[in-house]
Amino acid sequence: MNAIDKFFKGSKNVTRSAFLWNMMSSGLLAAQAVIVMMLLTRTIGVEDAGVFSFAHSNANLMYFIGEFGCRRFQASDVKEKYSPGEYYAYRSLSCVLMIVALLIFCVNAYVSGEYTVAKTLTVFFVGMCLVVQALSDGHEANMQQKGRLDIAAKGAFARTMSLILAYFIGIFLTKSLVISSVLAFCMALVTFLTTTFRFSADFGSRRPVYNLESIRTLFIAVLPIFLTLFLNNYIGNAPKYAIDSTLGDEIQAIYGFLFMPTYAISVACGFIFNPIIVKYSTLWVDGNIKEFRRLVFRQMILVGGLTLVALAGGFLLGIPVLSAIFGTSLVGYRAELCILIIGGGMYAFCVFFTTVTTIMRRQNTLLVGYVIAAAAMLLFSKKIIVTYGLMGAAIMYAFIMTLLAALLFVFCIIGIKKRMAERADF
Repeated sequence: MNAIDKFFKGSKNVTRSAFLWNMMSSGLLAAQAVIVMMLLTRTIGVEDAGVFSFAHSNANLMYFIGEFGCRRFQASDVKEKYSPGEYYAYRSLSCVLMIVALLIFCVNAYVSGEYTVAKTLTVFFVGMCLVVQALSDGHEANMQQKGRLDIAAKGAFARTMSLILAYFIGIFLTKSLVISSVLAFCMALVTFLTTTFRFSADFGSRRPVYNLESIRTLFIAVLPIFLTLFLNNYIGNAPKYAIDSTLGDEIQAIYGFLFMPTYAISVACGFIFNPIIVKYSTLWVDGNIKEFRRLVFRQMILVGGLTLVALAGGFLLGIPVLSAIFGTSLVGYRAELCILIIGGGMYAFCVFFTTVTTIMRRQNTLLVGYVIAAAAMLLFSKKIIVTYGLMGAAIMYAFIMTLLAALLFVFCIIGIKKRMAERADF
């Protein structure tokens, strides 16, 4: 145990270690679904890969209930308005709510006859893996707030690695996606308890403090953040729900393969944005708005550049690489892939602008745009996908994300200009 403690806590350069391990943990998280789907297509079949693809997307949507808008708010709470115990109490309640939502979804799908027992159990236990992630995220946010993102990132890396290994072991030994998903949940839980949870004791009491007033005020503060992130993820997953109810598991798998670079971009947002939250928050609280504005525009250039690189790579190499990885011919889907990558880049902008607006504590302004976008997806996604297939899904996703990114950018500019005007008056 001493060697493990030294590995997790013995960073000589905390800033550099935090950057590297956050990059590796985010990269592994982005690759997780790709690795498991690649394994499934080559051992069990494309249909099971489609089931996992949908289960993973549904779990990511449910995850935002467990996270409930707290990560960015907690990590940016540099003045510690709420104690770690109050955040842990809030997170425990949100995770219970996530489990309830997951159960309702699975039971309803099974009772209605849409899902078999195997698909129902797979969707549930893949979701439970992200319940563990949501619990862990609360402790990781506290570590980040205290300046030790490196320890949090190492714990996240270990948990994701254990989950991937569980799928390898389970699939090769049992050829069962259900058993493999149960094993992955157990491995993720054990890894969380022996790493992130254990080390979180160094950063304050781990005992939840169920103070009704603090829970109420925290709920009011983060509710707009939760709604925007939940709706943002719903917008991204709406095509998959439409495909699940109309086109079947095999088409779901193909869409999942094409969506993987876009998903990687969304997960990479964590690598790009998590390390900057505390720094941006400090600049904003201290009133250094010119530097804050400069860093915001620099980050926008970085996101735009990475999106162009991803688009070029997707156009030149995406189809042959994805076909080779998943053992399935994707010839003829280059246009859909590139459109989805553009949508992924716009999603990255949406997440960044949401983060910036949260740091400004102007999160209430976000809801209008997200509600409109989600309503459009809810009303039109199924009809468009039935009519135009995967191309319709790709175009609608990219179009909605582009509109959202433009709107959120305007909100950020308004917030910065208003604060600069206040400082000038002062």
